[in-house]
Amino acid sequence: MATRARGTAKKAAGKAKAETGRVTKNRTMQAKGRAQQAKGTAQKAAGRTKAAAKRTSQRARGAATTAKGRAQKAASRTRSRAKRATR
Repeated sequence: MATRARGTAKKAAGKAKAETGRVTKNRTMQAKGRAQQAKGTAQKAAGRTKAAAKRTSQRARGAATTAKGRAQKAASRTRSRAKRATR
């Protein structure tokens, strides 16, 4: 979340700088503001991607844990049945 928040802040600062450049007719400041906005947008996108990757890994970890539990339960049932069959 921090990456997205920093991206949003950078984008807002860039927008303010670009607008200031527009009002003062300072093309350099305008260009720097637009560049900063682009950096903020990219950083925001990186934050979203990072969050999505984290969610995906958490889901995969949960699925692996579930599969492990089911496998252990099935193995336990098989051992119980094998014991009963040998009696």
